[in-house]
Amino acid sequence: MTVVVEHESGGDGGAFAGLMIDYGVGVSTRQVYEIKAVDTDFFDE
Repeated sequence: MTVVVEHESGGDGGAFAGLMIDYGVGVSTRQVYEIKAVDTDFFDE
C-alpha cells in the first residue's frame, strides 16, 4: 500500500493516514483497479 499525504502538520501523519485507509475512517474510495491473471488451464490441450 502506498500512502500519499498532501498536507502534514507534524508528527507521524503518514502512519495516521495509513490507519485511516486501513480502517476506512474519514476516507472514500475514488477508483478501484482490477488485476487480471491468465488462466493457463484455458490453453491446455
